[in-house]
Amino acid sequence: MIKREDVLSFLEEDFNLPSPLNVVTKLSNIIEQQDASASDVAGVIQYDPSLTGKLLKLSNSAAFRGSTAITCIEDAVLRIGFRRIKTLVLSLSLIDTFPKCNILDQYKFWKHSLSTAFTAEMIAQSIVKLPPPYDDFYVTGLLHDLGVLVLDQFTPETYLTLRGELIHSKSHLSDLERQHYGIDHAELGACMLRKWNLPDTLITATKLHHESGEAIRNHSLQAKILHLANFACNKQSLFNSIENEQEALYTESGWRASGLPISDIPSIVEYVTQKIEQVSAILEVVKAS
Repeated sequence: MIKREDVLSFLEEDFNLPSPLNVVTKLSNIIEQQDASASDVAGVIQYDPSLTGKLLKLSNSAAFRGSTAITCIEDAVLRIGFRRIKTLVLSLSLIDTFPKCNILDQYKFWKHSLSTAFTAEMIAQSIVKLPPPYDDFYVTGLLHDLGVLVLDQFTPETYLTLRGELIHSKSHLSDLERQHYGIDHAELGACMLRKWNLPDTLITATKLHHESGEAIRNHSLQAKILHLANFACNKQSLFNSIENEQEALYTESGWRASGLPISDIPSIVEYVTQKIEQVSAILEVVKAS
């Protein structure tokens, strides 16, 4: 078995990726200002020509109601909206940050991550007493499986073997990862987010997203909503590229622990299904770059 220390050493010393949240932090600071304008938001984005081009392509796509062509980033901000432009900037920057996958289907991986992000955002909106904004829940959903990408880069051959075992066994993904590496992708992802100096609530949510519903009962709402969003996508076999049905079934207790009726799952998944056009548009823009 590969030693846990070797995996963590790889993350700390060899997997040095810049945090994609720097530009997002700048956007957040502007958006939170009451007198913020589209010009202010565009002013941050336009320093990155590649990002600007991708956002213009998205704003002109059918997925974002692009019936009339626009050519400047300020108009793109107005069409898409301040907060959605922020989550799109994060999504595009994050995908660009990571190297191409060795074993994983990269398209399916990001489709699952984006779908979980939209689902987490939707669940947060469904909780009546929870006021906006809901950006943090989207971010948590988007980042939750990054540990998988680290393992894919660390030892591709070992992860390929693990994937084969997953298909033919009743074991959970996290259990197999711990057997092979001494650590699972949830904890490894949390270590990566800590390396990026992200908030503790996000780190904890990532680390716990495969724990049982009872295990997360006393943790933050962010952790609970991520748990439910991941479960909702897996339960419906929705854009799930790394786990098996067993993984989805054992988290049902988490949904019940939230106080939301399990009957809400279809309506939430339906919402996310409607968002898939936007998810696909994001991935097509990345693919074309």
